[in-house]
Amino acid sequence: MKKILFTIQWYPSVLSANALCDEKIIRQLVGCNDYEISCLAYKGCNQENISVYEGVKVFRFRRSLWWNAVIWAKQKKGLMSNVILKFDRIVLRAKQIISIPFYPVVNLKSCVKFAFHAYTLQKKNSYDIVISEHHGVDSLFAGYFLKLLFPKIKFVAILWDPISAKEPARYLPSNFSRKRSVYAEKKLLKYADYVIGMKSSEKTVTSLDLGYDDKHKFFDIPGIIHQNGSGYKCDKLKKGYINIVFSGILSMPDRDPSFIINALNASTCADKINMTFFCTGAGRKILEKEKKTFKGIINVCEYIPHADLISVYMDADVLLNFGGVNANMVPSKIFEYMSFCKPILSTYKIDNEASKTYLDRYPLALCIDERCEIHENIKYIDCFLQRYNDTDMKFDDVEREFYINTPSIYIDLIKNIFNNNAQQ
Repeated sequence: MKKILFTIQWYPSVLSANALCDEKIIRQLVGCNDYEISCLAYKGCNQENISVYEGVKVFRFRRSLWWNAVIWAKQKKGLMSNVILKFDRIVLRAKQIISIPFYPVVNLKSCVKFAFHAYTLQKKNSYDIVISEHHGVDSLFAGYFLKLLFPKIKFVAILWDPISAKEPARYLPSNFSRKRSVYAEKKLLKYADYVIGMKSSEKTVTSLDLGYDDKHKFFDIPGIIHQNGSGYKCDKLKKGYINIVFSGILSMPDRDPSFIINALNASTCADKINMTFFCTGAGRKILEKEKKTFKGIINVCEYIPHADLISVYMDADVLLNFGGVNANMVPSKIFEYMSFCKPILSTYKIDNEASKTYLDRYPLALCIDERCEIHENIKYIDCFLQRYNDTDMKFDDVEREFYINTPSIYIDLIKNIFNNNAQQ
């Protein structure tokens, strides 16, 4: 039986959309019965050092006590969590300044810890492949380190978030930030056997001289799968209303919910709209303000377990997305949304917004341009809301159209790696 090690932030996912992508691939690999799957991840609150989760052996280590406190605070509500999160902004800024010579590495100690624990596991278990995600450089560094010390292991790097194509850090000169990001990508991926980037960043990345075009593949976020919820029933969703659901981080000013709320409030269906947000970020304050004048209902909720959230998506009428300002980064939730074959309402504020590129191919989506006046969008919103339950899609149709966004394409690559090894 072939052995595969994933180095990722979480397993199972807690707050990381990237870890959810890995999770989907891992679950399909477990179903193949040909592989022994292990994960190396950070240890969250109340998690065990070693456990078996749905056929996957999970090894965890503590990143730091402060990191655990911040994760706890992000999942709680109250004075203590607010104090921790506010102080963490100061800590993060201090780390960013101190780590400028190592940019884009912000937590050098975490990189060393990840690499050490990966080394220990490899010595004990002799993995055939290490698959490392990029969620910060730490988990990616672990794969690089194993390949450096154990040349026979196959190293697959998955850049859910781009390195060289990401937006430059706001606290640094943009030229310095870009040059350092390109340098880090060249260094970390020099010895990788395969580098998997996202389609949304292909144009930008291929324009750079990274030196490994022969092993660079551009797949995409594997979010389209058959979904199974927990059976959870959300009391915020109401019969007789158009239930619109969003889950994620409302970071300001990139994901300001004011525009879409005001646009929906101007709709002829406004008093029939029930919006439920499972979110964190500065945008929560906007929601609390807007709910006072909204003709319908706005619910502002804490995060819930992902399996419960899947059940909420299943019961929702419309799923909501906020477009980003980086054309190279598409939110993974777009493809998870598509898995439910539900109408999707999204916003955008740049012409080549990454989500819109995909949603334009999805028949049940409406993309609203935030640069337009609200009255220019009302007729489209009214038509969308009046017909949201008149259209139907089959999962097979979505899967066929967006095959590159399924875990299967990653499984094919892993199988090819093992087949090529057997032939050598």
